[in-house]
Amino acid sequence: MGSKILEVDKITYYPNGYINIDQHGNYTKHYYAETQRIASKIGSGYDDSISYNIDSLQIENSFETMKNELGIWLTGDTVDNITYLLDTVTHLIGDGNIENALFFYHGNNMSSTMLITDYNGDISQAVMYMPNGVIISEYNQYWLMDTLPKFYFQGKQWDEELKMYYFHARYYDPNWGIFTSRDAKFEKYYWCSPYAMTLNNWLKYIDPDGQEIKGAFINAAGNVELNKASRSTRKVFEAMSKSATGTSQFKKMVESSTKIRFEITGRRLSGGDHGETIGDKNDNGTYDVVTIIISTAKTGTKKSPDRFDNATKEEMINAIGVHESIHTLDPAQIKLDHAVKDFSWEAERNPIEMEYTSRTEYNKGDNSKFKDAYENPNPKSRVDDDGKTKPSYNLIKKEDYEIDN
Repeated sequence: MGSKILEVDKITYYPNGYINIDQHGNYTKHYYAETQRIASKIGSGYDDSISYNIDSLQIENSFETMKNELGIWLTGDTVDNITYLLDTVTHLIGDGNIENALFFYHGNNMSSTMLITDYNGDISQAVMYMPNGVIISEYNQYWLMDTLPKFYFQGKQWDEELKMYYFHARYYDPNWGIFTSRDAKFEKYYWCSPYAMTLNNWLKYIDPDGQEIKGAFINAAGNVELNKASRSTRKVFEAMSKSATGTSQFKKMVESSTKIRFEITGRRLSGGDHGETIGDKNDNGTYDVVTIIISTAKTGTKKSPDRFDNATKEEMINAIGVHESIHTLDPAQIKLDHAVKDFSWEAERNPIEMEYTSRTEYNKGDNSKFKDAYENPNPKSRVDDDGKTKPSYNLIKKEDYEIDN
């Protein structure tokens, strides 16, 4: 360092998460859908006519913080002073024209940016990563380098100087796969390294702010724990926890390598189904990512009753959650699901039996209000391609009819 004076050519302000401004008044506005950044717009122009409102004490405190933080990265040295060229930016006014520099982010299931398109829908940038966030390739490495921050892995900003991602509370080094500082809440996750990123599972969890992972995980006691989980996930967890089978199946979903998203809806699903598992099957009969949709809509009528006619919404979520967990976790079941084109008792037998067991447990052993719907033949029927009558859905015992091979 010598003189221990750091000359800074570029300065960026971050007043909040919706905008950042450089020292010349160029700014970028950010747009979100809930917590997910979906677009950024580049603008310019400002009014410095009210510069006397600048808080000099705040600037002084900011530079003191910068000197202390920069000193951490300098081996055996410190920063005594920071010099900079700064235009006073106090009031953004735009350039008076339509700002066409609007870019949209297209993320994957981990909220990592995969594609960036412009306002015409043309691809401006594409990024590929290793699971831990190391960038494998960029479509245009120098795209808007000096204008638009790179919001890449898990939607976080890439710091070009430090070669790390800024997670608000801490910096993350993808090359080592760890945070550079200790977790402030390390006592909560005492069984794991305080520097670990998402419990060392980059494929299943995200960390919104560098402090805690988001979702469901298994704690040191071996129990399921939720943190910043979605409302639907919490509802499914609460409902499935009301039975031994549901508790076991939810824990299996958390322990699995599959990233699972829950969606609870009051609308009727196609075909009158109460649940659906959506995902792309791997060759080994597993999923990397699935969405489990649970419908609490009542589909029964007087002429055609439904097995959930007398069930509460929570009971339905419990039973359907168990049912769909089989379709999500069991490789043999998943292969069977993708082998049949339409409904098949053979494909639904195991999920329905588990569902029935969980409902019975939920009602403390009393299955009188729904026993007939599961164990007795249903008068409704379907006709297969050969014109043969088959039981509708799966409300009949397997031994009551023969399965065509």
